[in-house]
Amino acid sequence: MVDAATQDTGAETNAQDTGAETDGDELEGFLGGPRDPLVLTEYADHVAGSVWSGQEHLELKLCSHGRKVHNLGRSIPAIEDMVAGTGLSPLIACSIDIGDRGIISSFVERWHRETSSFHLPVGEVSITLDDIASLLHLPIVGAFHDFQPLCTDETVLLLVELLMVSAEVAMTETGQCGGPYVRLQWLRDVYQRRCQTQHWTVAAHAYLLHLLGCTLFANKSATHVHVAHIQALRNLTLAGRYAWRAAGLVHMYDQLNDASLSTSRQFAGYITLLQCWIYEHFPSVAECNADPDYDEVLPRACRWIATKKTVKKLSTATYRQCMDRLRILDACWMPYAEHRPVQNFHPISCFSGKLCKGPAVVRYKLERFMHQFGYIQCIPAHPVHSWVSYDDVDDTWTHYSDHLEAAGDLCVVSGQCAPDYIDWFFVISHPFMTAPQTNPPRDAYAMQPSHIPHEAAPTSTHVDPDANEPRHAVEACHAIAEALEQHLNVLGTSTHEEVIQKCLRIVKSVTEDRNVYVRSRRRRCTDQQ
Repeated sequence: MVDAATQDTGAETNAQDTGAETDGDELEGFLGGPRDPLVLTEYADHVAGSVWSGQEHLELKLCSHGRKVHNLGRSIPAIEDMVAGTGLSPLIACSIDIGDRGIISSFVERWHRETSSFHLPVGEVSITLDDIASLLHLPIVGAFHDFQPLCTDETVLLLVELLMVSAEVAMTETGQCGGPYVRLQWLRDVYQRRCQTQHWTVAAHAYLLHLLGCTLFANKSATHVHVAHIQALRNLTLAGRYAWRAAGLVHMYDQLNDASLSTSRQFAGYITLLQCWIYEHFPSVAECNADPDYDEVLPRACRWIATKKTVKKLSTATYRQCMDRLRILDACWMPYAEHRPVQNFHPISCFSGKLCKGPAVVRYKLERFMHQFGYIQCIPAHPVHSWVSYDDVDDTWTHYSDHLEAAGDLCVVSGQCAPDYIDWFFVISHPFMTAPQTNPPRDAYAMQPSHIPHEAAPTSTHVDPDANEPRHAVEACHAIAEALEQHLNVLGTSTHEEVIQKCLRIVKSVTEDRNVYVRSRRRRCTDQQ
């Protein structure tokens, strides 16, 4: 973060001046939805309105290609260096077998195009560039590729040039696919034939296009991949210079935008990315299985196991109820601390503006989910939807250092919000998906975690005998600093895990009463005779 004013492609106004202070005003809006629709301007067509009104909405159909990637396997040794040079090789290992329809459907119906974020009872959250860095290990610094739309003749010429097929074969394949697409099975066949004839560069083109079609740029067809993506692979020595991480995020946002409409019945896109992001940030919502043999040098997406045996078949309705009870301490706001030695935080992850992939342009406004970066979440500026050219978006990204989100106040407690944020958020959003919850709990960002892995979980009546009267949270900071200092100065007295658990216990004992306080523990007197 930088201490500088945020630049953007369009002017924005302060939310406090556009209806944030509306306690005494009569607001028009939607039942259970935003009372002030100035932010979520497309809510009338959103799936959340249908769910709230009781209309039946089936779980989304998912298109997961994990098995296709696994079946094709790693590239043969002759092209390994070419594949690695593009920066896309980490995708080979980042594919789960089964998509969890219930959990993905419940998150998709909380996504909003206007803010590029999920709306939860704890505020807005989103998949960030930093998430993709840790989950997938893809290149981030680089240029956008324009991925120009292709007509039939251009598609055929690309396939003839880069895959060494005849014009007749290319025309037959695109004709069968009904446009500038080829089948994934057809690509696998081309790859095998080019390996047999030792046309290694062509084999690499086929392999990488298949990999992109099964992962980063998966689409609703479930069987086809757009030929436009091979344009970025024409020169394999230059392919690593593209911002694949940003391109993947744009594609994910674009698919979420489509799937969150009330008329949608399917979610395409990179299922592994979304599902593993949920596992990392919301372990109290999604009961997940971590690979005990996971090595931290691998992308974090490789950490999670999702097979028919391990994925819980809970309904979307069950997940809705669980997420409606979500509190700030239930989320894992910054889950990659252990991964930082492998994948360091890059300043470009603090970019705030617009991202593009070909004709698709999405908003990426960090000010809406600053609590994911360790800063207190404040009311963001009101979004202004202005037209920008591709060149403007590309230029802003190229000079990303001039467009980094300004740093705010650090959180005392992970996920902390400004005092007025929750009240504002409950006016402009629909934090709950099921009736009758309509009013924000005043301690929404102070309540203790409520782990609800199934339809219901018994409430514990145990009272900690060590709990004392609450004291100010500054003492929590001192306690954490003391624990870390002792661990660094007196090595061998505690393991890293023990120290982390101790710090987490201190943080999770936080309560709120207008100011932030922390419960202190009485020192136990022990007889050391």
